Amino acid sequence: MNAKYYAFLMVGIFLAIGLGMMIGMTLEDKNIVEDQQTQMIQQIEDHFTRLRTETEQLQKSMSSMEEQNNQLYELSSTLMTEIVRNKLSGVQVGVISFAGETQKKDIGELCDFLQQTGATVQSTIVRFPSSDWDRTASAGKSPEEDSTISAVIESLVFTMRFGGVSPLIQEVEDLQMISHTGGYDVPIDKILLIGQGSSGVVCDRLLIRHASKAGIPVIAVELGDRKDSGIGEYKKLGISSVDHVETIYGKLAMASLLAGNQGNFGYGAESQMQLPNPLFPETDKGSVATNGEKAQ
Repeated sequence: MNAKYYAFLMVGIFLAIGLGMMIGMTLEDKNIVEDQQTQMIQQIEDHFTRLRTETEQLQKSMSSMEEQNNQLYELSSTLMTEIVRNKLSGVQVGVISFAGETQKKDIGELCDFLQQTGATVQSTIVRFPSSDWDRTASAGKSPEEDSTISAVIESLVFTMRFGGVSPLIQEVEDLQMISHTGGYDVPIDKILLIGQGSSGVVCDRLLIRHASKAGIPVIAVELGDRKDSGIGEYKKLGISSVDHVETIYGKLAMASLLAGNQGNFGYGAESQMQLPNPLFPETDKGSVATNGEKAQ
C-alpha cells in the first residue's frame, strides 16, 4: 500500500514538473513572439520615419529644381527674345490655320512671338463648314477638286499677295468662315502655315500650290506631339517645316526659316536636327528677304 502511494506520488510530482516546464516554455515562447512583434513594429516605424524624411528631402529638392527650371526658362526666354530681336524687321508674315477656332490661343502666342522678331503679322483662321466637306464627299470628289474650297484658298492667297480684300474673301468673312486679324492693306512676304497633321494636309496642299504660283514662300509648323504628323508630306512637297513649334527650340527654328534658312527642324522623325546652323543666314544689310526676294 505504501509502495503504491509513493509510486503515485512520484508520478504526480513528475507530471507537475513536466506541466510546469511546458507552461514555462509556452510563456517563454509567448514572450519571444511578443518581443519579435515589438521589434517588427519598431522596424516598420523606423522605416516609415526614414521614408518620410526622404520624402521631405525629395520634395525640397524638387521644389528647388522647379525653381531653378523656372529661372532657366525665364533666362532662356529673355535670351531668345534678344537673339531674335529685329531679325525679321520689315517682313510681312501671314499666319494661316485651317483648324477653325480650336488653336486660336496657340496662334495668338506665335503671333506675339513673331512681333518680337520685328515682323508684321497677319493671322487668318479658316473654318470650312462641315456641309462643304459632306457635299464634296457626296459628289465623289476630293476637297482638292472642290471648286468652292479651292477658290476660297486661292482668293486668300491672292489677297495676301497683293493686299486689299477680294469680294470672295469679304463674302466668306461675312459668313464667318474666316477670322482675320492684322488687316489686308499690306502684301505679305511669307506664309506661316499651322499644320493640322494628316487630317489637314488636303487644304495645306491647296494653299501650298496656290502660294507657289503666287511666288510666296510657305513655312509649315506643327504644335505639340502629333501622332498623325504631316511633316513628312510637307517634306515631300519641298516645304521647310518645324514640329513642336511651341517650344523654345521650335520658335527659334521658325524665326530662322522665316529669315531665309531652309530645312525640316524639331524633334520628330522627319526632322534633320533641332536648329539650323548657322541660326540666321547672313544677308547684305542684316535684313531678310521680302516678297520672295533678298532685300536690297
